[in-house]
Amino acid sequence: MTLQDIATGTLTERAQRIGAFAVHWSPDRPASLSVPGSDIVGRPEVALVEVFTSAEQRARTSQAYIRSGVGSRMRVQSVDGDHSQIVVTQTDPVTGLEASTLLTAATADTLRVETRITNGSDSTIVLTAVGSVTIGIGRTEADLDTLTVSTARSEWLAENRWSEVSLRESVPDLSLPIHGQDGRGHASWTSHGAWSTGELLPVGVLTDTATGHALAWQIESSAGWHVDISQGAAGAALTLLGPTDLENHFAQTLPPGAGFDAVPVALTVSATGRDAALAALTPYRRTLRPDAAGEGLPVVYNDFMNTLMGQPSTDKLIPLIRAASEAGAEVFCIDAGWFADPAIGDWWSTVGEWREACSRFDEAGLRGVIDEIHRLGMRSGLWLEPEVVGVRSPAASTLPDEAFFHRFGARVQEHERYHLDFRHPAARAHVDATVDHLVAEYGVTYLKLDYNINPGAGTEQDATAPGAGLLGHVRAYRDWLVDVQQRHPGLLLENCSSGAMRADYGLLAVTHLQSTTDQQDFLRYPPVAASAPASILPEQCGNWAYPAADMTDAETAFTLVTGLSGRLYLSGFLGQLRPSQRALVSEATVLHKVLRTELSSSTPFWPLGLPGWDDEVICLGLHTPESDLLFVWDRGLDSREVLIPGVIGETSVLFPAGADEWTAMNTRYGLLLGTSAGADARVFRVDTNPDGRRRDYRDEKGDLMKAMMVMAPDARDLVFTEDDLAKLRGMLDVDTDRMITSLDALSDAERARTEVLVTGWGTPDIGPAELDALPSLRAVVHWGGGVGFLDASVADRGIAVSSARAANAIPVAQFTVAMIVLAAKEAFWASRTYGAEQRFIDREAELAHTGLYRSTIGVVGASSIGSMTMEILKDYDVDVLVYDPHLTQERAALLGAEIVDDLVELARRTSILSIHTPDIPELRGMISRDVLAALPDGATVINTARGRLVDQVALVEELQSGRLRAILDVTHPEVLPAGHPLYTLPNVFLTPHLAGSVGSELRRLGATATDEIERLVTGQAFQHPITP
Repeated sequence: MTLQDIATGTLTERAQRIGAFAVHWSPDRPASLSVPGSDIVGRPEVALVEVFTSAEQRARTSQAYIRSGVGSRMRVQSVDGDHSQIVVTQTDPVTGLEASTLLTAATADTLRVETRITNGSDSTIVLTAVGSVTIGIGRTEADLDTLTVSTARSEWLAENRWSEVSLRESVPDLSLPIHGQDGRGHASWTSHGAWSTGELLPVGVLTDTATGHALAWQIESSAGWHVDISQGAAGAALTLLGPTDLENHFAQTLPPGAGFDAVPVALTVSATGRDAALAALTPYRRTLRPDAAGEGLPVVYNDFMNTLMGQPSTDKLIPLIRAASEAGAEVFCIDAGWFADPAIGDWWSTVGEWREACSRFDEAGLRGVIDEIHRLGMRSGLWLEPEVVGVRSPAASTLPDEAFFHRFGARVQEHERYHLDFRHPAARAHVDATVDHLVAEYGVTYLKLDYNINPGAGTEQDATAPGAGLLGHVRAYRDWLVDVQQRHPGLLLENCSSGAMRADYGLLAVTHLQSTTDQQDFLRYPPVAASAPASILPEQCGNWAYPAADMTDAETAFTLVTGLSGRLYLSGFLGQLRPSQRALVSEATVLHKVLRTELSSSTPFWPLGLPGWDDEVICLGLHTPESDLLFVWDRGLDSREVLIPGVIGETSVLFPAGADEWTAMNTRYGLLLGTSAGADARVFRVDTNPDGRRRDYRDEKGDLMKAMMVMAPDARDLVFTEDDLAKLRGMLDVDTDRMITSLDALSDAERARTEVLVTGWGTPDIGPAELDALPSLRAVVHWGGGVGFLDASVADRGIAVSSARAANAIPVAQFTVAMIVLAAKEAFWASRTYGAEQRFIDREAELAHTGLYRSTIGVVGASSIGSMTMEILKDYDVDVLVYDPHLTQERAALLGAEIVDDLVELARRTSILSIHTPDIPELRGMISRDVLAALPDGATVINTARGRLVDQVALVEELQSGRLRAILDVTHPEVLPAGHPLYTLPNVFLTPHLAGSVGSELRRLGATATDEIERLVTGQAFQHPITP
């Protein structure tokens, strides 16, 4: 490889850039890290790796994890890699220990550090601590005076309590140069036992208040961890470690040739302060979860919080299930208790076998409850605590003694539970059998994995020391989490530990969702939720929302805003809510489904600062690719004005929609909010113009683009709102009251100046001659679909064309999916029979094909509408086949569909056939007699495209035979002649071409055209370009 020299004052000093960092080394000292361009973060003389052994601790005495004897003697043997990933290999000539450190520039600002220590000697060595990384801070004592350190305390019900204090409060100025020695004290933060986030978070930030430079860190382990800051005459050093001997009872024996992997850690830098450094960890965390895009972020309902509290039964669950389904939940998770005999009372000592308690359920058992969940279209989930076995559980005696944690020769017991050791095959086999049974027997696809005990230092079983046993267990448990998902693809795993007592990226990298707290007081929850994205990805923050009948509508909105600020995680007796409350819950679930894609690409910010526990006004911001989302809670009794500093832009209330009790006004200093009296909350969207687009829309001469409205006069008010028209007038030199249907209506001067045509229904053909007469024309913005009125030469002339075809696809896809659901339910035919015969309909006997679950949907054409239909169907438990010769396998995989190359074969395998191809001559009649004949009996044909695509004569014959059914929004001709059989056949549902935009949906077309014009006048490419 080619190494990049960085000037260091000696010919032998070498350095290599790795993202925002650099690694330094020379023959005279060990490898070290720096941040080029920063005088605060990184210093070449601070050793990268510190290693402590039972035989040798520090080279100079100290209480800090710095200047270890082994680490001080390490020398670089090789540096291999490039600017994105480097392996630094060092050895200690005295002990023979080798440190192989993998440095990965995971993002532009973040460095991941993974070190493996190998015993290269002929003697056994016992490790007592290994520093995952050490990095210098500052160059002099004075550099430390302006530093602050931000850390977070955490405990059950009160997670994520951040504070920022001067580093000098714990690292005082000692006048070390006078003494000629480095300091011997340290500031430290450490975990105890297996609750890795039960006291403190393994995340923190050092910030230089003078320059704004900040260094954030993250330790990724569910076992012990330790953070250490020490000082010397030439500044300070930050050391990040996994478990240590002194703090975590750790020791690891290394026989000759054996290795030990230190805990992975990450460092990130920012030039703009603490919050930016914390936000920079967000994209890094996404690199730890590369397959997360397929999760879908479903809305979860869980029956625990403020609801059943671990006492489920059939009669309690069924109303909750139905209410959750009505509210829009996509997963229903049955929490604790489904396995415990209700007669026992406090059943914790009996857990461990994880089989249903039949006495809790009616004769249909747990299966009957779960079948109801599935019947209503939701995924089912169950609660488990897989790492424990109750002291009175049969599993406590059937499993071998070696499968449990031990201290001093006895099993470790906490809260009447023993702790399994996942390093032991019997423990793994036990939980594997449990999960396999639940998946196979009940069809469960969601598991809430809880962890409600802290077993202390760990286990001495097969370990040098208990801390090493605990580390071995949590690594084995992580491996099990990976394995169980490989064995059961699609299984979603929630990480929980009495709320968020084990919310670290050792586990969050391999699970999907994290419960952020067990806090049952909705007024206490906001500081937990608002702070959670500092240490957890927004899309993994499972924030409980638990509306209750005794809440006001404002309080209901308050708890729902908490849920919406991360992953909406519902609970509560939803069926007991007032209609106004139920409407709010449904609105929140719909909004979450809209926002969840943005959530997965958002980064957090805190315009009011990370919240204090008792702050009355709390604000979390999420930067998204589209805009900013603001979640604002006011816990005070009185109304007030509050300034959200630095947030300026067009502001709209997303939730509760239409609420007008709060006000929002832009000022030169930020967004000024006026809140209402009593606890209340809002979700705002703020278009803050992050890319610096000019807002006056004028060119260098101060002129707006000249535009003409070329459309039918009566179309304008159907498509554009008054706000849209006002925005058009602000962006363009246009008379929105003047609509023309012929370019002959323009004067020669108007023709010469016109740069933009806004077109729609009633636009005349615009051929070469018309284009020649418009020499300044730069763009055509069409709020309709196709642009067949335009001559194809527009592309050669450099004229950009945009269409609202994609916006019109939305209602068609929505209509199609609705028809698919109703067709699968046989709703239309059942309704006709019910109305005509006015009798009981035997669903099992007379509606033999009823049900959407695992139905096969055939989609003909991956057009914008066909693709959107398949995208929506990804959230349904259906199999999708698609026929489209132009569709790639990669695109089909993204749409969740299987390509079938033969249309007859697709029809043969399909119960519902939906048509989405364009109406072009070569495709007319493609749904031929042969295709229709291949459809199985009882299949349904849905056509929202064009009537000429179907052999209508053959379709009518099939329908008259009673073999098929049809849902037709289009026919040929578009209005059938009087007396046509399609009007009256009982197995036909006929609509007058209303799947496309109608009524209020037309306003989406106008909004899309308005947005495209804004992109045009601000120098951006169209989002929806089209070629005539």
